[in-house]
Amino acid sequence: MGDGDQVLAAAGIDTTAPGGFRGARWPKCTTADGSEAPHVINALLTWQQPHPIFLAELDYQAHPTKATLRKWRDIVADTADFLASWAFWDDSTSRYVLGPPMHLVSENTDPKTTQNPTFELSYWRFGLRVAQQWRERLGLPGDPQWQRVHDGLAALPVQDDSYVLHEGVENMWTEKNYEHPALIGAFGWLPGDGVDIPTMDRTADRVFTGWRFSRTWGWDFPMLAMCAARLGRPDDAVDFLLHPSDGFQFDDAGLATGGPFPYFPSNGALLYAIAFMTAGWHGAPDRPTPGFPADERWVVRSEQLTPAL
Repeated sequence: MGDGDQVLAAAGIDTTAPGGFRGARWPKCTTADGSEAPHVINALLTWQQPHPIFLAELDYQAHPTKATLRKWRDIVADTADFLASWAFWDDSTSRYVLGPPMHLVSENTDPKTTQNPTFELSYWRFGLRVAQQWRERLGLPGDPQWQRVHDGLAALPVQDDSYVLHEGVENMWTEKNYEHPALIGAFGWLPGDGVDIPTMDRTADRVFTGWRFSRTWGWDFPMLAMCAARLGRPDDAVDFLLHPSDGFQFDDAGLATGGPFPYFPSNGALLYAIAFMTAGWHGAPDRPTPGFPADERWVVRSEQLTPAL
């Protein structure tokens, strides 16, 4: 058993995922004894599956050592095994697809008909791509099944020249334009695997002007800020971090008031977005604090921050 397997076992994760899948399936919510808390959302939510690869890559970018590779090696591999085995081949369209059944990030669509969500497709590509990079760093050949799934995944769904929550969604911009607008997170928090930037720019215009922000909360606003920053819209990025929505305010103790209280993802997202806008990201404009407006309205000081992915 490697170090990563010990971590998985300690977390109560069986590295042979249930349902006949390979690798490690990561739960949304767990009880004190490590069991998955019973709820249909917990059972069908999928966007958390690549999280360990994202965290491992952040650690490696900050500490590019053999020790970091050893620490995360098994977790990265087991996570990628699940990503590759959960996507299934659709003979009728000659592509790998995600779902149904599945709940996407916003949790506001019918899981029985939800297929190929924009955010999850991009995150699957990211996870499999980065996992292959880890094999290369470890001196191992690429995994052929990971590559087949990565290369064969469905394209991010587009309707009317902009991305949508998931393939085939109906009336999204009038009925589903609330809760987490995660479709823009594919190019913001994430670096944009599978994303066409002009299409994302049009999508951001529709989200920024047409989303019901009174029903949006927590880490949504930092995610919106990071998308705006990557798209070269730093004024919008700052505006989202200062948004007046009741779902993204902070009390005297610094706790976010939106969502379940206290809701630490709001605090963590705010800190991450500020660091992102300050230190930049891979491919960011070559200037200091590229996520903030390039004028004298903001004076930003930082120490020992590294660029985001």
